[in-house]
This record gives sequence, C-alpha cells and structure tokens, in this order.
Amino acid sequence: FDNVKSTAYATGIKDNKVLNRLGSTGYQWGYSGADMSQFANAYTGSTGNVGSLNGVRRVAGTWAEQSRVTGGNQQSTLSLEQAAGNSANLNSSQMSSVGNAITNEITSSGMSAKASEQQQGLSMLFQNGAAYGMNANDEKQMAGMQASLAKYGSQFQGTQGAQTITQLTSGLGNSMNPAMRQLFAQANPNR
Repeated sequence: FDNVKSTAYATGIKDNKVLNRLGSTGYQWGYSGADMSQFANAYTGSTGNVGSLNGVRRVAGTWAEQSRVTGGNQQSTLSLEQAAGNSANLNSSQMSSVGNAITNEITSSGMSAKASEQQQGLSMLFQNGAAYGMNANDEKQMAGMQASLAKYGSQFQGTQGAQTITQLTSGLGNSMNPAMRQLFAQANPNR
C-alpha cells in the first residue's frame, strides 16, 4: 500500500477524500496533495501508526509548516520526520508536538538560514539516540540542546554539531577510557 491507500484503508475513508483533505491542509503551506502524502507517509511509515485521518493530517501539516517556516527543504524535513518516528514510536499528537518544538527551536536559535543542516544534524542525533529508547520529551530536549549549542559556532551546528555531541556523549559514557578516568580524577574536588 502507498500512504494514501493505507490511511484510507485504516480509517475507512476513500483514498480520494484522504488526498483531498491532505491537499487542503497543505495548500496554506504551498504543498500539493502529493507532497502532503509524503509528509503523511513519513509519519505512518516510520511509526506504523495511522490512527485517524485528522491525526495524520495534523502531523503532515505540522511538518509541512516546519519546512516553510524554518526554511528547511522538503527532503531534510521528511528525513527528520522519519528519524523522529523511527527513534520513538509516537502517536499523532506526540509527533505534532515534537515537530512544533523543533520548528520553535530552529527559529528561536536564529538558525533558519541553516535549517536544513540543523535538521540533518538532529536526524543523526535521533538515529543515535534510538538505541537508548527515546520518547517525545527526549526528542524535544535534544532539539533544545542542539539549538542552545548552535550559538557556540559551526562545530555545534548541523551534522558537524551532531558528530561533536555524539563524540562527547560516547566519551563521557566510556568509564573504561583511561583519558576519561584521568579527566574525572583531576576534576574531583575531594582529592
């Protein structure tokens, strides 16, 4: 099944109605019904959740809005939406909430000019975090952390920033690393 047919099948609504409703949601953001079906598919395909047509429309609309408001391109937004869905099995309300939080973090951090790069970096962080069992709040906090660190320069922005954050977290989590043990020993105020 493609995304429109699977949503139509799961909700008991004809596929042309699903496409029309997605199209009307996307119209305000400059997206066609076919474009909106890609946003819907990114959600339903990554989480396996269909729920209601209104839920799928709301999720697709949230991520379409993110693409337009932040300046991120459609492909990086779709990839981020898929990564968010894959790393934490979210329902439609949670998925919309995560999408809105990411939109707010990108715009409030002043990173709209590099929105696609920020989305790609956040996709990497979500993919790395999936092994630890993430939820909606974890994803929102990760987006907030990325936005907060972005002001410290290019080493904390986009995919380079995601690599830096991943290296820091893996280094800090590796207590068997002699360099990390030495660093922590020197920082111990009880020595």
